[in-house]
Amino acid sequence: MCGIFGFTGGDHAADMTLLGLFCLQHRGQESSGIAVWNKNRPFGERVFCQKRVGYVSHLKDKLQKEDCSGTVAIGHVRYGTTGGSGLANAHPLVRKINGSTVAIVHNGDLTKVDYEGKTYTIDAFRSLLQGEGIPFETGSDTEIILHLIAKARGDGIVSRIVSVLNSLHGAFSLLILWEGHLIAVRDPWGFRPLWIGKHNGGYVFSSEDYPYLQLNMHPIREIQPGEIVIVTPDNNVIFEQIQRAVVRQSFCSFEFVYFARPDSHIYGQSVSSVRKRFGKKLAQEILLSGEMPTIEKVVSVMDSGKTGSLAFAKELYRQMIVEHLRCGKPLDEIPEFPYDYGLVRNHYSGRNFITPKDREKDVDLKHNVDQDCVCGFHIGSGDDSIVRATTAKKHAEKYRKAGAKSITTLVFAPPVKHPCFFGLDTKRIEELAAATMSEEEIRKAIGADYLFYLSLEGFKECLGCWENFCTACFDGTYPI
Repeated sequence: MCGIFGFTGGDHAADMTLLGLFCLQHRGQESSGIAVWNKNRPFGERVFCQKRVGYVSHLKDKLQKEDCSGTVAIGHVRYGTTGGSGLANAHPLVRKINGSTVAIVHNGDLTKVDYEGKTYTIDAFRSLLQGEGIPFETGSDTEIILHLIAKARGDGIVSRIVSVLNSLHGAFSLLILWEGHLIAVRDPWGFRPLWIGKHNGGYVFSSEDYPYLQLNMHPIREIQPGEIVIVTPDNNVIFEQIQRAVVRQSFCSFEFVYFARPDSHIYGQSVSSVRKRFGKKLAQEILLSGEMPTIEKVVSVMDSGKTGSLAFAKELYRQMIVEHLRCGKPLDEIPEFPYDYGLVRNHYSGRNFITPKDREKDVDLKHNVDQDCVCGFHIGSGDDSIVRATTAKKHAEKYRKAGAKSITTLVFAPPVKHPCFFGLDTKRIEELAAATMSEEEIRKAIGADYLFYLSLEGFKECLGCWENFCTACFDGTYPI
C-alpha cells in the first residue's frame, strides 16, 4: 500500500504534486519521491527525479535547492511491501529506454508475469532476466515493468507500455511518465484505488479523492479496473483497456479497515460510512450474543479506530437508554454517552502498521493514556484491526497502568489469518497473531479481559456487494 499522485497541465506541476503527496502521507512514510518532465531540457534528460527517505516535508526541503520546473509530474509515498527499505527502493523508478527517460510509480504488488507464452512468478521471472544478463538496481517488483517495456515490441513506447500491461498479474495502480505523456493504469482486478480529476484544464491522478477536496481540484471519477488513461503532451486524453479475460473485481477490503482516510471515497463508497457500519455491527453482534461486558467508556485507538469506536458507542448507548426506560428509571438519571478520548496520539509519530522498524518502541512513543479518563472505569478499546498484536498489547498495558477496572478490546474487522500478496506487508504467516493463536490465546497475549472481533459475515455485510472485494487476509480466498 502506497500513495501515488500525478499532475499535468501547468508549469507548477512539481509544487502541485508535492501538495498531493502531502495529502497522501498516511499511505506511506518510508520514503517519498517525485519525477518532473520539462520539454526545455535536452532529449534524454527531460525528467528530473528526486527521492528522499522519510516524509514529504523532507523531500520538499531537498527540492527547494533544485530546479524542478516542468509541466508534468508524478510522485510517490512508499509503504514497502516488496524489496527492502531505503533510498534504492524508493519511487519513482527512472530508466533510459531507447534514449528517452521513463519514470514510474506503483501502488500494489505484482504476483506473476506472462512472457513468451509462459507464466512466471515474480521471483522466477527476475531470475530469468538476470540469467539473460539484465541487471537489477532495486529489490522492487516495479523494476520488472521497466525491463518489460525495454524488451517489448511496438510502434512507439506508449503502445509498448500498453502491451506490457496486458502481461501483468496482481495489484498495480501505476503512473508512468514518458516524454510529456502521463499514463495512469489500474489493474483488471481493481485491488488499489485510483482517481482521475481536473485542475485548471489539466488532469490530476490520485490514490484517493481527498487531495482534490483539500486542494480545490475537481474529482471526476475513479479509474475503472483494467482501464488505461493516457494524457498526451497537448492535454488530449486517450482511453485504453487491458486485454485480459474477464476477472472478478477484487477491491481491497483492508483499505476500509485501515489504509484510506475517513474523509475519502473509494470503490464508490465513503470510507467513514463503511467504518461506522463496522462499529455498529460489532456492537449489535455482541449485544445479540448476550455477552456484552460492562463498558463505561469506549476509547478509540487513533486514528483509524476512531470512526468505528464512535459508532460502537452510539449503538451501545441506544441499548443503554432502551434498558434504562424499560426498567422505569427516571429520565434525569440517564447515563452519560459512553465515549471519551482516553488515548492521546502524538501526531508527529507515524502509523505503526506501515512502519518497518521497532513497532513496540513506536507504539510507546505514539500513544499515551489520559489517566483521568481511564482510571476507575471499565474501558472498551476500539481498534481497526489486530495484525501482529503489538499495538493492542501495548495499549492494554497502558490502560492497566492508568487504573482501568477492566479492558475490553473491540476489533472492527475479522481476525487477520492469511498473508496478503497484493500490497500489504503481511507475507509471513508466522507474523500474524490470528494465524498462530486462538482468540482466547490472543486475548491473554495482549492482556485484555475481553476480546471481540467483528465476524466475517458481519464484515462482508457492512462492505455491501462483498463479492467485489478481496477478503483473502481474513478468509484465505485469493482472487488470483
